Parts: sequence; C-alpha cells; structure tokens
Amino acid sequence: MVLLACRLWADAEAESGYRVLTPAPQLSMGPRGDSSLLAAVENSGAGEADLAGRWDGAFRLVPDGWVTAVSEVGGGVLNATKAVAMFQALAVKEGAVVRDNAEVVGIAKKEGEAGVFVKTRGGDEFRGGKCVVTVGAWTSKLVKSIAGVDLVRKINLTIYVLVLALSDLPIQPLHTLVLYWKLKPGRERDLTAEAGLPTFSSYGDPHVYSTPSLELPGLIKINYDGGPPCDPDNRDWASGGGDVVTQVARWI
Repeated sequence: MVLLACRLWADAEAESGYRVLTPAPQLSMGPRGDSSLLAAVENSGAGEADLAGRWDGAFRLVPDGWVTAVSEVGGGVLNATKAVAMFQALAVKEGAVVRDNAEVVGIAKKEGEAGVFVKTRGGDEFRGGKCVVTVGAWTSKLVKSIAGVDLVRKINLTIYVLVLALSDLPIQPLHTLVLYWKLKPGRERDLTAEAGLPTFSSYGDPHVYSTPSLELPGLIKINYDGGPPCDPDNRDWASGGGDVVTQVARWI
C-alpha cells in the first residue's frame, strides 16, 4: 500500500503540475515484537539498518531489543495546504464544482427526485448522486444532532435505527499539539530533507514521529501521537504543552 500510495501521489503531481510531496527515506523503529511496526516495515519494503554510520549520528541510543529499519521510498514531507489545492484543481478539471467556506445547513433527499440535495446558508443548493460527510472530531456531535425524533419523518426507519445505534460512538477528540524545535547551531543543513535526513516513526510508548527540517527553516518537527481529551468547539490552545515536552525530550 505504501508503494502504491507513492505512485498515486506522483501521478497526481504529474497531472496537475503541482509539487506537494518532498520525498525522504523512512526510518521506523520500535520493539522487535511490535506487530504494527513489523507490518509497516513489510509494507514499505524496509530493511534493517545500523544507524551508527548514517546521517552523521543524528539518531543514536536506540533502546535495547529494538529494531531499526529504513526504506528508501515511502517517507517524505507533504505540503498539506498545497495538496488540497492540487486535488481541488484536478476535481475542477474533471467537471466538479468547488465551493469554499460554504456552511452546509441541510442535506436531504426529495421525493420523486434522484440524488442528494445539499443546501448552504448562502441559499445555494447542489445535487449529486452521493453525499460524503467528513467532519472529523465533530463526528459524535453530528450523529447525536441528527438522531432526534424529527428525523423519523425524513429518512427510512432502518437508517434511523442505525443512527440511534451509532449515537454514542466512542470517538474522543484529543488535543494534539504540533511542535517545532530549534536546531542546534551548525546543524541547520545536516537535518534537512535536502541533506537526506529521513522521516522517522517510533513505535514505542508513546508513538513519536518526526520530519526533516523543511517547512520552517532552522526548526524541526518532533511530536507524539496523543494529548488530553478535548471538545473541538471549546479548545484550550495552550494545554498539553508540558506533557509533550516530557514525552519528546528524550528523543532530542
């Protein structure tokens, strides 16, 4: 799947004329018996590697009993904002209509008419064969909001029962901070994607990951997957920082 994804990204870039992915090697490490790590290594075609002589000693002190594997393909830094613009441009090229910053206030099927109708607060209405709703951290709130009595009059009873069954989805948004760390003087060029530094992912506890210095010159992104529970509509932008420092500091 990793190799297929690389080819698909390359195809999209070639067709659109955009460059959104900066390739890099991928370094995966973790306990030798970790099933997720072993699956990632197998899917990317990575091979075990001795880090002592690579990347000028940027990676060292790997815990005993861990495996380190490097794949020359599959890693990289993605410009997410530019990638969205790329796919929007390709969608328009294929005949799609793109509306930015349009608040959706209604999704419904009309009796006797095919397709799904989507209405925006600005009064526009769009019809399509299908409607895909991607709300991320707001999924639980959305499901609960549509599992009301009034919905019975609008949708099939079978779907209503399904919505009720899913109304308490065990989805808990987490407040995950994204941090960039200042590089030591003299190492600014060594730790860049241009110099060949890999993306890396540690499958220990917690799951720590990093990308080469690229997005912000002189800074490198090192984070871990996790954070305190949060309400997506009422986030404290400063919380979780101390925990992140504690979890990530031993990797720096």
